[in-house]
Amino acid sequence: MKKTPLKDVLQELGLPEDTDFIGYGIHLAESDEFLLTCDEREGVQNIGWSKTPELCKVFQSIKKAEKIKNKFKPEANIVWMFDIGKQRFIAQPEGYGNLSKATRH
Repeated sequence: MKKTPLKDVLQELGLPEDTDFIGYGIHLAESDEFLLTCDEREGVQNIGWSKTPELCKVFQSIKKAEKIKNKFKPEANIVWMFDIGKQRFIAQPEGYGNLSKATRH
């Protein structure tokens, strides 16, 4: 995935230039849930999901998000998360899944 300047992403999504990028999240499209926690100890995986992105685990690196997604839930999607005030704006980087549109949560 090529790096795109944040101002170009914000413009493409129709968001104000002063919008804060929070980071990357992991999203299950079927159930509309976001990864809350993940851990593996002694071969046992413990995964928690949240219906709201405000509680979800935030990754500052897309590579780290990909690694965790591929290890715990390969069918999940990587999403961008932006702070737009009282809500988070969720969008998907091109080539990272099947989120049909950007959403506000």
